[in-house]
Amino acid sequence: MKYLKVIGIDVSKEKLDISIYNGEEHVLDSIENTCKSIQNYLDQWEDKKENLHFVIEATGIYHLKLADLLYDNDFKVSVVNPLKIKKFGEMKMLRANTDITASRKIAEYGYSQKPKLYEKTTKNRRKLVKIMKTIDGLKKTKNDNRNRLESIKNDSIEYEDIEQQLENTINQIEDSIKELEAKARKLVKENYSKKRKQMLNIKGVGEVVSTAVLGYFGGFEDFDNAKQPVAYVGINPNPRESGTSVKGEGNISKKGVKYLRSKLYMAALSASKHNPSCKALKERMEKRGKHHDKIRIAVASKLLRQIFAVVKYDREWDPNYEKRFKS
Repeated sequence: MKYLKVIGIDVSKEKLDISIYNGEEHVLDSIENTCKSIQNYLDQWEDKKENLHFVIEATGIYHLKLADLLYDNDFKVSVVNPLKIKKFGEMKMLRANTDITASRKIAEYGYSQKPKLYEKTTKNRRKLVKIMKTIDGLKKTKNDNRNRLESIKNDSIEYEDIEQQLENTINQIEDSIKELEAKARKLVKENYSKKRKQMLNIKGVGEVVSTAVLGYFGGFEDFDNAKQPVAYVGINPNPRESGTSVKGEGNISKKGVKYLRSKLYMAALSASKHNPSCKALKERMEKRGKHHDKIRIAVASKLLRQIFAVVKYDREWDPNYEKRFKS
């Protein structure tokens, strides 16, 4: 369907920059990123919604409130991977990177590419992410309290009352962690059982990584190739260049999801020992004298690519795939 107007919205924590595009010209606007402000803005479009298509760039968690309000008010809305918007801008030679040009770029992308409509199937994924992050925070708090308890026990002065309080707190945190882990398992079992099993067959992928991947990516519906989720997480190379004289490997971009990046980084330790492709990659890089941090990141990237291939294309992991492919 050809929409008469596409409303591209660049989302930040505090505000929404808006571009209303009819295929020829832009009308720019800006509102606060609050439920009240958004609802007031949507009210003015209520009788024109059939000819409108809202397009939003996915930005961590800040776009979710807007996407859900649009969906609940029966507006047509698409949430687009920022990598697609970036590539579109490069193709159109839209080099400037201000908030205003971002909203214009998003609107023009929506008008020409007609991205698929947003569906609220992401709620379970968002719950998984919240649960996993909460568990992560509780584990850090538990470790902090364990350290305090250890310090008190090694003190020459007795603090029996404080020791008991800390032990009670640690026990309560452990109970909360178990309860949240049970909720996460239930969500995965009810919604992503097959994908979970496929991922757990990959050497190096455990419950934490599989659950986190399901929370952030689902079935990778919004990604066209393996490079995109790697860049989304922030474990893609970030080449260092200056003119024609200074070139180097640089570091990873670190512009993606820190939580998921840290989990994949930890999983890379196991994958480099037990996953044949990851182990071979590690050994090749060691022979070339690469630093262990770069090796670990490369293995994490390799592992995510394997996960993508298995989940996106509904395959079973084959540990000897690369050997067969080369032979």
